[in-house]
Amino acid sequence: MRTELRKVRRRASALLALACLVGVSSAQTITVTTSADVVDVPIAAVLADLPGPDGVVSFREALRVSDNEPGHQTVGFAIPQSDWYLPDIFPGQCLLQASLALSAADPVTIDGTTQTAFTGDTFPGGNELVLYGLTLYLNGDGSVVTGLHDTRVELNGSSNLVHGNTGGMHVVLYSGSGSTVRDNEIGTLQLYLSNDNVVVRNELERVRITGNHFAGQWAANNRIGGPDPADGNAITGWGNYGEHGVPAGTTVELLDSSGTVIQNNTIGTTPDGTAIGNPASTVGIGVLGDTQGLLVRDNQIAIRAVGVGPSQGALYGWGMWLEGSGAGVTVVGNTIGLDAAGQPTLGGVSGIQFGPWNYEGLAGVRIGGTAPGEANEIAGHASTGVLVGGFYDESPLDVRITGNSIHGNGDLGIDLTPNSWTFGPTANDPLDADVGANALQNHPVVDTAAIRGMTMLVTGRLESEPLGAYTIELYASPACGAAGVGQGQVFLGSTSVTTDAAGQAPFAVHVPALAPKGWVVSSTATHEPVGATSEFSPCRTITRVPLRVSAGTPASL
Repeated sequence: MRTELRKVRRRASALLALACLVGVSSAQTITVTTSADVVDVPIAAVLADLPGPDGVVSFREALRVSDNEPGHQTVGFAIPQSDWYLPDIFPGQCLLQASLALSAADPVTIDGTTQTAFTGDTFPGGNELVLYGLTLYLNGDGSVVTGLHDTRVELNGSSNLVHGNTGGMHVVLYSGSGSTVRDNEIGTLQLYLSNDNVVVRNELERVRITGNHFAGQWAANNRIGGPDPADGNAITGWGNYGEHGVPAGTTVELLDSSGTVIQNNTIGTTPDGTAIGNPASTVGIGVLGDTQGLLVRDNQIAIRAVGVGPSQGALYGWGMWLEGSGAGVTVVGNTIGLDAAGQPTLGGVSGIQFGPWNYEGLAGVRIGGTAPGEANEIAGHASTGVLVGGFYDESPLDVRITGNSIHGNGDLGIDLTPNSWTFGPTANDPLDADVGANALQNHPVVDTAAIRGMTMLVTGRLESEPLGAYTIELYASPACGAAGVGQGQVFLGSTSVTTDAAGQAPFAVHVPALAPKGWVVSSTATHEPVGATSEFSPCRTITRVPLRVSAGTPASL
């Protein structure tokens, strides 16, 4: 089925390639007729010089002529099967030989679908045309690459189009802006110092977005997927095993990025979202360096890596790993650790973890929200749902964790570590004077949770900094979590409180009765307007109070 789908998409891409060529100024087609890397035309050769004395046109000659002719040329292919390289080793594939790297300075279209049209669909696993062993460098703005298989391509310019390619393509967009990568099968896609690019409808192993903030160059405003679910990419995972059998690899890596949007993708799973895509991939989305304005929305993220050999059975895997500096990271509407059916079967160690190397602090982070579609579901991890790591005096101080469904994790739903980087529940302290991740914000204490009719009254108290403003959020779960501390499967609602001069603030809030008697309620406190959220509080079992319709007469419940 997938092979047939691949063929349909390749045919559609071929038609799109032809449509793109209509109306191109001074467009001419240069047809390659040999797989050999031979050149017998002068450096200033034009179309009239082809073919040379040997009677054939090589890919290198075609690129040379394309640079010398005015306008945007198309390089097509009509290489007879009798001329294909290593046909016994690569049956059905036309390998282009090259002794040195191939490049074009001016805009050009490389249309490998023409080879398929010439010889037919001889390779069921993908496109027929492969550049064997070396990289193709295209330096002109507006270049197009389509119909290749398992080829390394680097595009150094703007407004380029890469589409309809198959196999383990390695694609680099270097510098420039405004390019589109769509409907491809790619091993690694790297956007290096490249801005405003759109990456949609691909099947990839990994994506790397790399800038250099020390030089004042962020990789800016790149979009992976988009608001239309049909634009999502299947990013299946990248990683390998070290000598001791320890897996390592990041599936989507951001280093010194700005304005990145990652939306509606599957990350770390098979394309259908039912299983782990690469058991050696240890991080779903890795955020490193200086990050400005990242939006991670509506993705299915699942990373579960297992060691081999000496590390056999050891579990690894973090849905998101964030460290470094920057501001403005928003993570909303994602599932982390769940399969396509919504079951928590694909979790690793933690859903979201802030690493220990936040020397400058990653500020302004929001995980979840209370508006429709903003809550993340983070479930099925062996350890923590969200771990915010403390380190020295530059720990993250304003990670807002709000409105999510966090449940079914083996340890805490939220763990804030002190600067000593130790794990487990953090006890409240008088006036909340301790330091660490999110300033080790004190959690509330839930005293009662009682259903009456269609609502539930939850009462409790918060002890924290004096004269501070806080948002108290309430959650319900079927059972309490590790060490008697709650998680938060169902968001119930919230209320605002202000502590008095002694740091005390009681609360009593009516919320919808969205959980039955016997479930438990826990809560978090978020310091406002800072946005630093506490761990979940200890649990309180939900009771039911009879609803009375008249004095002394309980209603039937």
